[in-house]
Amino acid sequence: MYSKYMLKHIFIGLILIVSFGYFSLFAYGFLPVFALIAYVSYHKFKEPGEMGNIYRTSLISLFIASVIAFAAYVFKHYGPRDWDFTCFFLYGNVAVSGMDFYNPKDFYEILKTVQIPITLNDGFVREVLEVGCPYPPPTVLLFSILGFFTYNDALLVWTVLNILFLIGSIFLIRDIFFNTKGYSGIMISTILVLSFMSTLITIFYSQTLFILLFFLLLFYKFRDKPIAGVFLSVAIFIKPFAAILFLYFIVRKQKLTASVFIVSSLVISAVTAAIFGIQPFIEYFFNNPNLREPEWLFMETTNQSLLAELYRNLPDNKSVANILYYIISGVFLVSFGSLIYYKKEQLNFQNIFFVIILSVGLIIYPSGQCNYPEVHLISILILLRYFNRLETSAFFIFLFYLVSYAGLFYLNLFLLLASVMIIFKGRFDVYFFEIRNTLKSGT
Repeated sequence: MYSKYMLKHIFIGLILIVSFGYFSLFAYGFLPVFALIAYVSYHKFKEPGEMGNIYRTSLISLFIASVIAFAAYVFKHYGPRDWDFTCFFLYGNVAVSGMDFYNPKDFYEILKTVQIPITLNDGFVREVLEVGCPYPPPTVLLFSILGFFTYNDALLVWTVLNILFLIGSIFLIRDIFFNTKGYSGIMISTILVLSFMSTLITIFYSQTLFILLFFLLLFYKFRDKPIAGVFLSVAIFIKPFAAILFLYFIVRKQKLTASVFIVSSLVISAVTAAIFGIQPFIEYFFNNPNLREPEWLFMETTNQSLLAELYRNLPDNKSVANILYYIISGVFLVSFGSLIYYKKEQLNFQNIFFVIILSVGLIIYPSGQCNYPEVHLISILILLRYFNRLETSAFFIFLFYLVSYAGLFYLNLFLLLASVMIIFKGRFDVYFFEIRNTLKSGT
C-alpha cells in the first residue's frame, strides 16, 4: 500500500506530465511556465528534505512529459507537407538527376518523373518552382540524399536525421552548459529544448534548424580551438546567415581559426564543384534565385526580420520601408559594432559578443523565419551564466521563452537589451542604488 508521501509525489508527477503534454500539443503559450519550473527544479535538485523531493519529482516528471509530448507531436504532424520537406525533396531530385537546381524549368521537368502525394498549391508554385533552389551549392549536397528515395521513404529518412541531430544538440547543451549535474543535466537540457516553441515549429515544417543548431553548438564548444572554423563553415552552408559569426573570430583575433574556416569552406566548395560542376556556383553568384522571389514573400507573418516588419507596417510605401531598413540596419551595426570594439579586450564579455553578433545578424537578415529562434537557445544559456542569483536567472528564462512567442525580431531585441544590461551591469547597479536611496529618503 502506498504511503501518503508517495501518493503526493505521484499526484504531482501526474499533474505535471498531463499538463505539459496537453499544453505542448494544444496550447503552446503555457510552455514558458514549465520551462521556469524545470529550471528552478534543476538548481534545487540536490536540496535536502521534503522540498528537495518535490523539486526532484518535478524535474523527472517534466523530463518524462517532454519526451512523451514531443513523440506525440512528431506522430501527430508526421506526413506529406508542402513546406519545407517537399522543397528539399525536389532540390535533391533535381540535383541527383544531373539537372540545374537553379533553373525553374528543370523543376517542372522533375515533377514529371517523381510522385508527390500532395497537391502543390499556387504559393508553392510561385515561391519554389518558379524560383529554383535558394541555397548555395554545398547545401544541395545534403538535400541530394533525399533524391535517392521515394517521397515517403525520404520523409522517414529526413525525420530520423532531424531527430538524431536534435538528440545530439541536447547532449551538447548538457556538456557545455550543464556538465556538473549528472543525469539532471540531461533532463534540464531535454526539457529546455523540447518545450521551446521553435522546436515544435521546426518539426512541423521539417526544417534544417536542428542540423544548424548542432554545428553552432560545436562551434561554440570549441570556440577557442581552430576546429571551430570547420564547424562554422558547415553551419554557413546549412543557413547562410551564420556567416555573420565570422566576426566572432575577428573580434577575438583568432587568425588561425579564421584561416581554418576559409580553407574548410574552400574544400567543401571544391568537393561540391567536383560533384555538380562549377556552373552552379556561377549561377548562384551572378543569377541568384533569391532575386526571383516574389516581394510579398517578405511580408508573410512567417518572415520575422527587420525588413519584413517594415514592409508589414508600411505596405503601401515600400521605398520608404527600404530606406528605413538600411538606416536602422546601419544604426545597429555601428552601435553594437562600437560596443564590441571598445569592450573587445575584456575577456569576460567575449561570450556575450556571440549573442550580440548573432542577434544583429538575424535582425538585418532579410529572410528571418519564425523557427530561427531555435539557434538562440545557445544565446540564452550563454547569458544565464552571467546571473548569480537563481531568482534573476529563473525570471530571465521565463521572459526569454515568453518573448519568443512575439517573434524572432522581438526576441533579438530582447537579447540585445539583455546583453547591454549585463555588460553595463555596474552602471545600472549604481543607477538603481540611487533610485532606491531617493525613494527611501522621500525625495
